[in-house]
Amino acid sequence: MENHMDTIISQLSQIEGTAVRILESADSQKKELALEMEQRTKEYDAELARDTNEQLGALKEKLNAQKEEELSRLRVETSHTLEILEANFEKNHTMWAMQILHSIIGA
Repeated sequence: MENHMDTIISQLSQIEGTAVRILESADSQKKELALEMEQRTKEYDAELARDTNEQLGALKEKLNAQKEEELSRLRVETSHTLEILEANFEKNHTMWAMQILHSIIGA
């Protein structure tokens, strides 16, 4: 009977040892998976940052091109308006000066 108890205790000890090894292996795999997930997360974040920066760069270029186009258009319009005003002034400045003078002196 004592031999039988020793056999049972030995088997329980083996089972406990196997359970400990399984738990250690599971813990090791869990740590490996955690490291792998951390690495994947870092890679994803880096890729996302690259993509975002590329999109922002493209958007900045597009907006700068639009800004330059609008500035060019405004320069042309302003130049044209100034030319019209200068031509109008050259044509009418003597008449305007006379009108102002007459309104001042009451003639």
